[in-house]
Amino acid sequence: MQAAIAHFLMLVFAVFIARLGWFMAYNPTRTLRFFTFGTESAFGHRFGVTWCRIVGWFFSVGGSLGVLLYLVLLAIDFWRSR
Repeated sequence: MQAAIAHFLMLVFAVFIARLGWFMAYNPTRTLRFFTFGTESAFGHRFGVTWCRIVGWFFSVGGSLGVLLYLVLLAIDFWRSR
């Protein structure tokens, strides 16, 4: 049962990462402003916005794969506990 608890906590973290990535992909200007503390990006605004959008999609896809993985692991944990 300890494995199921650990997998549930990792599932919650994966959901958070996927949601953060979704926000970054759809709001790259706000994300860039947050990470540069409102100053001008060192590599230019357009590069920074594109970078935040790409990183957001990577987080979103990776987090979604993590969610699927941990759902399968939770099902296996509960199936084995019977």
